[in-house]
Amino acid sequence: MLNHPMFEILKQKTPATRIAVVGATNNPAKYGNVIPKTLLRHGYTIWPVHPTEKEVLGLPCYPNITSLPATPDIVNIVTPPAITINVLAECEAAQVPNVWMQPGSFDDACVRFADTASFVSEHDACIMVVANYP
Repeated sequence: MLNHPMFEILKQKTPATRIAVVGATNNPAKYGNVIPKTLLRHGYTIWPVHPTEKEVLGLPCYPNITSLPATPDIVNIVTPPAITINVLAECEAAQVPNVWMQPGSFDDACVRFADTASFVSEHDACIMVVANYP
């Protein structure tokens, strides 16, 4: 895992590293809150993405990938597989370079889509574990 291209991006730990978290939420019991909060605390620029939230963690929330202010370096997905497959298609259309599907956010169809997409993808680990964040 240490040679994964997204790990190099995560090592930068600066606001210049832009991570969109799809499935972001204000519910502190969900990973859609824990992950962006942790990544934000470690210095990244976080763009929460959720179709109905207006703000997450005090940050403006975007309804979808195409509404983001710029192309993120990584899209981190914490949605159910039925939603993830559509997010992957949106990432492909928006030419997102890197997509990270959190455990539980994907099924076989999502993995097959990601394997043939133009973006680099990860689905075998949690972004916080790989980045070594508690």
